[in-house]
Amino acid sequence: MLITKHSILTDAPPSKIWKFWSDVKTWHTWDDGLDGADIDGEFVKGSSGWLKPADGPKVKLELMEVRVNEFFHDITKLPLGRIDFYHTLERVGEQTKITQQIEMHGLLTFVFSRLIGKGLRERLPSVMNTLARQAEKA
Repeated sequence: MLITKHSILTDAPPSKIWKFWSDVKTWHTWDDGLDGADIDGEFVKGSSGWLKPADGPKVKLELMEVRVNEFFHDITKLPLGRIDFYHTLERVGEQTKITQQIEMHGLLTFVFSRLIGKGLRERLPSVMNTLARQAEKA
């Protein structure tokens, strides 16, 4: 079930956005919906860790696919379900298009979409803008 998809343009090159994305320990500095996050090891396919939403319990995180400066797909595991996050960077002229898509899957999708889906939809544009502004200043 698609929860939301949002794109923005930034003057920051993909490499600057990627530095923020691949530094999981600092995700909370540009995503106000997180209290913290971390992974064990490098930012590569198969790495796992955790994230702690500001309004929820700590959950497991796994990197499913990673293409440096282009794309990564991570999942957050929930009871009887998961949330897939797709993060894409694409050059558009002199700018970078950042796209994030969020999907929920599993038996309890209908429950989690009501409990946390609305918040994810509402926060995503602001989170992406904060990320872009910080990358532009870096």
